[in-house]
Amino acid sequence: MTRAAATVFLVGAAAVGIGTAVWLSAAPARLSVEVGPPPKSGGSSAGTPDLVGVTGCLAAACHGSPGTDALAGTWGPATWQSSGTCWMAADPHRGAYALLEATQDTPRRRPDRPTAWEITELLGQKRADGKKLEAYEDVRCLACHTTPALAHPDVDRDTDDAVERARRQRMRGLRADGVGCEACHGAAKDWVVPHTAWKGRDGHAELFTKYGMTPLYDVGERATTCVGCHVGAPASPGVPVRDMNHDMIAAGHPALNFDFGEYHRRLPKHWYERARVGGHDNAGPGSEARRWLVGRVAHAEAACRLLADRAARPVTDERSPWPEFAEFNCATCHHHLRGEGPTARPGVRGQMVWQPVWPATGEFGPNPGVAQAPQLDKLRDLVRVMGTRNKFPGRGVVGEPALAAADQLRQERLTLVKAPAVEVTARAKNAFPKLDGKPTDWDPVGQVLLGLAALERDRDPGKPPKPGFDPAFDAVRGHRDWPAALKTLAPLLP
Repeated sequence: MTRAAATVFLVGAAAVGIGTAVWLSAAPARLSVEVGPPPKSGGSSAGTPDLVGVTGCLAAACHGSPGTDALAGTWGPATWQSSGTCWMAADPHRGAYALLEATQDTPRRRPDRPTAWEITELLGQKRADGKKLEAYEDVRCLACHTTPALAHPDVDRDTDDAVERARRQRMRGLRADGVGCEACHGAAKDWVVPHTAWKGRDGHAELFTKYGMTPLYDVGERATTCVGCHVGAPASPGVPVRDMNHDMIAAGHPALNFDFGEYHRRLPKHWYERARVGGHDNAGPGSEARRWLVGRVAHAEAACRLLADRAARPVTDERSPWPEFAEFNCATCHHHLRGEGPTARPGVRGQMVWQPVWPATGEFGPNPGVAQAPQLDKLRDLVRVMGTRNKFPGRGVVGEPALAAADQLRQERLTLVKAPAVEVTARAKNAFPKLDGKPTDWDPVGQVLLGLAALERDRDPGKPPKPGFDPAFDAVRGHRDWPAALKTLAPLLP
């Protein structure tokens, strides 16, 4: 692929992702952060984490062998032996915590991307001693820029117990690993030794469940793990709420424009795909379409659960604003005043329109794809509730339909993971709308382009993309020629 598979920062759904909501004005002495109950394993009796850390996986006899082949793009059954080495050498999650350590003198990596120091300066949060709360001290930031369990507030609290104090000090040190192995694979304390004896493929599901290891071989579980930070999630056992709200975006944090299929493609692989769920090969025919469609459904599921949590949070947290503007299409307010360009779709300007997570929800009108599936009637109910023009729904009427929609989306995700590749690919193709040339905003159109890119990668990895991909991507990415983008996009639709 060329640009059809090369642009991950192009588009996505409206922003959702890390931290607890906080007003930009009148900063409190300390932000109250909701944390789930203590975890069943991988933590102390107090609920604070007790993780192994990345170094616990890097022994030469474990995952620390030389990663020359995998780093060069060759993977096989023995790739697991060097997975830790590859992660350390190339995975961007490795540097997530380092971003939080920016100082006043740290230069921006991009002119339009403020540093963590600048963002926290604008947020204005203070520590108990009146000094500025830095990003590396803020639970909202730590919840996604480290292994989420390490953001537990107890990790930073002092204790009279010398053993517990030493353990908490070690946990603070593990934050420097960034988003480490246990962020995705689960707390390893209970499985780090037993999993070395798991041979073959039989019984893996039961073993993963028994010892608390996340079954990332299941592309649905993989997507769900990713969206916890890249979309957002309510508080869970031992983990704070992860919520990138509008205040943090206004302070300079990038909006979380996430597409699981595209991010997955760009991530340096430190693993080898195996056929463990329903006999499906995660690297075989139809795998790109499956990853893309499952990822979109998982994204919508996470967005619904976060919406329900945002609606419930103000009952106990006075600093959670409602309405939460990050729930809405950015073009609702950010648009060309003269009604021109990709943010000027008629009927949106000045009206509250819920974020598009196409094709589960979208801005293109009825189509026979995911959003119209009979088994997703609760999702359509929620879209109606959130789509009320010029009137934002009260938080008391949002939570129940949002959770009902999330539960249906979860079932849809499970179905897509196990369905035959031919069926999933057909569902993916069927989801694409027929554009009529009318203006629409760049979020859903960008999501269409990334979906088309996934189908193109499945079509024939050895062939160039269809004519029109590059002009369409150029037009959308640059926001320069909107009619040309729609004109070049229409022939690419299945």
